[in-house]
Amino acid sequence: MNRRKMHKIRLITLFLLISLFCANIPFSSRAAFVQVSEAVSTLSRLNLIKGDGSGLQLDRAITKQESLIMLVRLAGLEEAALNDDGNYCPFSDVSAWARGYASQAYLNGLVFGDGNETMGAIGETDARTFLTFALRMLGYSDSLGDFTYFNAVAFAEETGLIGSEYADPDYVFLREDAFSICYNALITPRKGTPEKQIEYLIRTGVIERDALLGTNLSGYANYGKRVYTASEIYERTSAAAFLLETYDEEQWQEGIPGGSASGFFISPDGLAVTCYHAIELKPYARIKTKDGRIYLSIEVLYYDGYRDIAILRVGKTSVDEKSVRAFPYIAIGDSDAVATGNPVYTLSSPAGFQDCLSEGKISSTKRIADDPGYPMIQFTAPISHGSSGGVLLNEHCEAIGVLMGAFTAGNDLNLAVPINSIKGLDPAFESKTLQEVCEYDREQNLKATLTVSESSITIDAGKKATVIVTRDSPGSAALIFEIDDTKVAGCAWGNFMTKQTIPLQITGLKTGTTVVTISYYNGTGNPDAKAEITVTVN
Repeated sequence: MNRRKMHKIRLITLFLLISLFCANIPFSSRAAFVQVSEAVSTLSRLNLIKGDGSGLQLDRAITKQESLIMLVRLAGLEEAALNDDGNYCPFSDVSAWARGYASQAYLNGLVFGDGNETMGAIGETDARTFLTFALRMLGYSDSLGDFTYFNAVAFAEETGLIGSEYADPDYVFLREDAFSICYNALITPRKGTPEKQIEYLIRTGVIERDALLGTNLSGYANYGKRVYTASEIYERTSAAAFLLETYDEEQWQEGIPGGSASGFFISPDGLAVTCYHAIELKPYARIKTKDGRIYLSIEVLYYDGYRDIAILRVGKTSVDEKSVRAFPYIAIGDSDAVATGNPVYTLSSPAGFQDCLSEGKISSTKRIADDPGYPMIQFTAPISHGSSGGVLLNEHCEAIGVLMGAFTAGNDLNLAVPINSIKGLDPAFESKTLQEVCEYDREQNLKATLTVSESSITIDAGKKATVIVTRDSPGSAALIFEIDDTKVAGCAWGNFMTKQTIPLQITGLKTGTTVVTISYYNGTGNPDAKAEITVTVN
């Protein structure tokens, strides 16, 4: 029987292999900071735009009084507008429901009218008019010569408020354009200051920080916090990071670690964080802190094999019988308050080399490596084997993630578990020793099962079929398939669907029948758990 080991796959692993493909993408000449749908979603979340019973009506023209209402909100003046009875509104053609807004727009220099006590309130707004209002809202003055109504489009492009899309005099300006410009205005600096409009609205209390979470602008939730340099971050956090060495029984007896990882303290009483795979099936470990002390009293308060995170409690007495009153620790930040492009730093012990700092950028805030229910932070700061369990820091010296691994099909495609994964957990959990955790996981592995969506398939030569494989082993259990006759059929793992399910793609090669056997690899699950698929190729 031609029985050959073909492939294995880990459902949670330190390094993930993914094929990346490039495609030709047609580029539009129209520049936009974000898609209109994203701009609308963000502005709605921030309460800066509102629809009526007819919705937001993106595809119709916008009137001048509607334009002013949008920009009064964007200026942070809506509360004043709602309390304004309209007595200061000099325009007779403004609708009653808009007079408070028009009054505030007039008092704050957003609109001047046409000199005849009217402003063409219900007339359609073109790009030049709307941009004139928007530039005034940002502090620019056409009356003082910053720009003119006639060059408002070109000046708005110079300030970075828009691209070149509105230069066409025949461009039809719609409500969706107004929403896009309002979004752009939020992230455009006000005249004479580096402060952006959104930062101004946060500082003045118009926008609540929590409202930003989950939007494209979530990174601004940290606005106003102190920003530290890389050197300052290292000085403030390095003492809280540690090297974690792990052992099996034989390695422990010989005093030779079988692996190393990283971790960091999050409280002065010894609460610490690392990755679950760092301690998985390891009954012994020791922690070495920056000052050279070794700690053996390690308890596990919580762990999640699918999330790949573990919370430890480290005893305060080291092997040399010296005790610390309090461990240095790193403050926990908010991993929802991050944005692509934010600077980040890592502190870990790659390859066992303790106390290493690296820096980079967030390249994705919600990268899906396998299960959509477990998004991770992708970043560019370099890490290596042994970095797992280390800390991902923002520029405010806060932990926002736990270093977990990387995609190997590229450079600097590194991953961290969001720190919010551990928020809300009760630190009073009943603790377990590493030996108890190891024994429990071994028992669970021995109970693990494997199932397939189809136990028998028939396909034509040259055709493909997909079978879904499901396992229930905890942690980083690996799966392997074996094919009785590799001349009849071939197999390849597909992309992960969940932490427990993955598709197996089967290709018919020539007429015949063979059996594909799926099992756990190398003791990572129940050695007796197997699933078979009979493949008939016509």
